[in-house]
Amino acid sequence: MFFWNQVPLLRLLIPFIIGIYSAIQFNKDYPAFKFLLILIFLFLLFFTFLKKLKYGKQWIYGFLLNSAIFFSGYLITISDIEISDKSHFSKQMQKPEMAVGRVIKPVVIKEKTVKVIAEIEEIYNKNHWQNCEGKVILWIKKDSASEKIEYGDLLLLNSVFSEIKLPQNPEEFNYKRYLSFRNIYHQAYIKNSQWKLIARNKGNFFVAFAIKLQKKILNVFKENKIEGKEYAVVSALVAGNTDNLDTETLKAFSDTGTMHILSVSGLHVGIIYYALSLMLFFLNRKKYGNIIRVLILISFLWLYAFITGLSPAVLRAAAMLSFVIIGKSLNRDVNIYNTIAASAFLLLIINPFNLADVGFQLSYLAVAGIVFIEPYINNVFVFKNKIADIIWKMISVSIAAQIATFPLGMFYFHQFPNYFLISNLIVIPISTVVIYLAIAVIVLSPFQIISFFLAKAMAFLTFIMNSVIFYIEHLPFSKFYGIYLSLPETLILFLTVSFILAFIILKRPVFANITLTLFAVFLLFILTERFENLKKKEFAVYSINKTSAIGFVDKNKNILLSDFKTNGTANFAYHLANHWNKTGYKEPDTTINFSGDMKYFSDNFFIHKNFIQYYDKKIILVDSNSFYFSGNKNISFDYAVITGNPKIKIKDVISKINTKEIIIDSSNSLYKTKKWIEECKKLKIACHAVSFERAFVIEL
Repeated sequence: MFFWNQVPLLRLLIPFIIGIYSAIQFNKDYPAFKFLLILIFLFLLFFTFLKKLKYGKQWIYGFLLNSAIFFSGYLITISDIEISDKSHFSKQMQKPEMAVGRVIKPVVIKEKTVKVIAEIEEIYNKNHWQNCEGKVILWIKKDSASEKIEYGDLLLLNSVFSEIKLPQNPEEFNYKRYLSFRNIYHQAYIKNSQWKLIARNKGNFFVAFAIKLQKKILNVFKENKIEGKEYAVVSALVAGNTDNLDTETLKAFSDTGTMHILSVSGLHVGIIYYALSLMLFFLNRKKYGNIIRVLILISFLWLYAFITGLSPAVLRAAAMLSFVIIGKSLNRDVNIYNTIAASAFLLLIINPFNLADVGFQLSYLAVAGIVFIEPYINNVFVFKNKIADIIWKMISVSIAAQIATFPLGMFYFHQFPNYFLISNLIVIPISTVVIYLAIAVIVLSPFQIISFFLAKAMAFLTFIMNSVIFYIEHLPFSKFYGIYLSLPETLILFLTVSFILAFIILKRPVFANITLTLFAVFLLFILTERFENLKKKEFAVYSINKTSAIGFVDKNKNILLSDFKTNGTANFAYHLANHWNKTGYKEPDTTINFSGDMKYFSDNFFIHKNFIQYYDKKIILVDSNSFYFSGNKNISFDYAVITGNPKIKIKDVISKINTKEIIIDSSNSLYKTKKWIEECKKLKIACHAVSFERAFVIEL
């Protein structure tokens, strides 16, 4: 049974999290909060030195303590927002001629560019160098020199840093917000002539050591001829390196509910811990063996965390296991909830923005589900056979983790993997063996023949695992997708699941009544949204780089005019899918490719060549192929959409037609777009350029 008074750290974690969340939402420094925190601290000292506080007044101490922790969480978070600091380079630069940046993360080599995350340490402004701080993403043109950039390098840069853009389409992933949680607000595209290496090895020694060690491990796999998808998966599985994973593989693991296998997390750390514990059994008989064992275990766990990139999931697992190891070494029973809370406290103090990390949230929910829910599921069946018992244990763990995380998973990823039990039941044992074989390959790498055969066995098992994943992904009804949950709906779903569990465990009818009420409210939300979507009439010109995409939503129809194929493309998934999910569609009912002879008719929608009639709105497409008619000023259009980067002038367009507004889509060059905007200003014509002003969306 769960007793609230036995988990003081968990109770204190709640106001700390609320403080962090409040700071993230409001993003404002209130000087009064510092004064209040000091005042509360003094009151706490006063009450602490009192010999005894009357029972009826003890709530005062609790209120003050929780308030202190809330304000601490808020102030720690605000102090970690680097762009608010006066020393941030964005506060000092006008248009600096030069800047010095230090590479602070492992470099990622893309198809045409090299992605570098750098800390700007100096800028040249107003004829002198100024010290500063602030992180940027550099997209450096790929060549033989840029491919050699490493962590810790100092780069001399000659570029202007631009702010990361907000999402350009409705419901699109907010990349700006995502990067802000990593204190990155600017980026720059660097040509070969705009950068120069001026020094090496200027980074943190321990991080540099971890990166070099990770490279050596990956080289061991390469030397043993591990290639293709097998190399990509093993690199992610063992070393936390996901650079080589292609979109197809990532999608397959995501769709089958096994994405956690590719993200080094508690599962992997637990496997390493178990292997090390077995190897160090002999120390239990030594005089100081217990202390030595603890030091070795904790050291290796954190070394592994460093090697795998210090991801939130690994940090959480390493921190939690460290607390467990220390507790066991002191021969004390460790309350797992306090252990989980202690690790969360530690990670949030180090970086409060971990709270906004999806992996961090899912990891803690999964662990909470396994710890709290799994024992009840596991006790449903009792098997005397050890193999059957192990299989049922794995099933119960998967179910518990899925129950705890599925509302959040649907909120973020808009899908649910239907065969997660089957895939995890097969993949987890195989991946465990792959990890142990990988460790053996690394340790025995000096013995080339042994290492080679072990590597081949590892590659074969990885191939089997990948094949199973791809097979399950293509089974009928492998996933529910196109799910869209709002934040209130997600919270209601979490509450519904919680009260279902409370009813099953405590058998109290009141919890069943609350569950039914919550479920009714949840259905009401869903039905209301569905009803609203059935009435929706929308015209949109989306903003997708170098692409034309015009959408029409008409009650129960979704029509897309485009110059790209939407199904299975990154453009579809990244830019448009979330918006369509929200309006009740998984994908367009009708996709029309731009051509010189477009024809389509349906209720309330008509298109012929470059003319579109949508309800009472008249739209003309202006491009180099179709804008050929002689023109008639008596014809008036609500919107003229310039597409396909034609060689035209705005005055030529308005000499042929009357239009209320000109829309410039994102298939046009930025140079021409800017010229057209200036022309529209001079001619006093309403203009909307989606490349600069986000997507154009109106509801009729």
